[in-house]
Amino acid sequence: VPRISIAYYLSELVRNRVLRYKNVRFYRARKVEFHSKEPIFFQSDGEIFELNKAIIKILPKAINVICEEAQ
Repeated sequence: VPRISIAYYLSELVRNRVLRYKNVRFYRARKVEFHSKEPIFFQSDGEIFELNKAIIKILPKAINVICEEAQ
């Protein structure tokens, strides 16, 4: 995916419209691993890291989401 497309997809993600594109996939996971030959930039909790490998684990019940009730 060209880098310019990533910026576009991120803007569509914010608008909750990204899943309508054929080259965008949605997955559910408890753990995701990224591996790259070249270092990639990764942001976590305001810190920026340059990594070749990242493992992200989702902890059950670790995030509380508060939103308005649907009308």
